[in-house]
Amino acid sequence: STQERSYKLNKINSGYYDLVIELHLNAASPSAKGVEVLYKSNTGKKYAEQVQKQLATVFNNRGTKQRTDLYILNGTKPPAILLETFFCTNASDYKKAKGLVNRRKLAKLIANGIEKAK
Repeated sequence: STQERSYKLNKINSGYYDLVIELHLNAASPSAKGVEVLYKSNTGKKYAEQVQKQLATVFNNRGTKQRTDLYILNGTKPPAILLETFFCTNASDYKKAKGLVNRRKLAKLIANGIEKAK
């Protein structure tokens, strides 16, 4: 929505952030699976590739993709990445992300990817 977009972008751009990360879940047919990380800038690409590499140790590697049509990637002053972490419509992907232990593991992988990209 327009309200969400303006609120988010104003909040992000008025702060002093090094990186913006937006987490999403992919949804498609039950056979679709895996992780992909989206970016726009060269700096975003560096982060996207490292986070992708980490999450691909758990999920099918769908690769990183440059996108120029997403407001969160276009409208932020700091570099931004958008994680399509897994397919919530795929039973196997969902199982790998279900529960506190798995969520903590995924968070640690994301953090490791960010750290490696610095």
